[in-house]
Amino acid sequence: MSPTYLIVPLGEMAMNAIRSVTRAGLRMLSISGVALLFLFGCPGDNSAVAMDEVVLADAPSVDASFLSALEWRFVGPFRGGRVLAVAGHPDDPLLYYFG
Repeated sequence: MSPTYLIVPLGEMAMNAIRSVTRAGLRMLSISGVALLFLFGCPGDNSAVAMDEVVLADAPSVDASFLSALEWRFVGPFRGGRVLAVAGHPDDPLLYYFG
């Protein structure tokens, strides 16, 4: 036996409820859009960029031969770049924790 579906036309009260929900959703969307535009769309202060340039200019240079002894080694399961913290064990230089 196949199921029987009953289609009932929406009354005026239901249509008004749908319209008010739609209006409220559009209102919230426009308010959110204005807030995002204000937060991310306005030109900001560029003094932080200047501070980074000053700090980088004063940083001591590292000799390339010092870093040439380092080797890349894949450690642990791949987590898709979602690592929040990494810590090493003070007594064991080969033991690291990450998560």
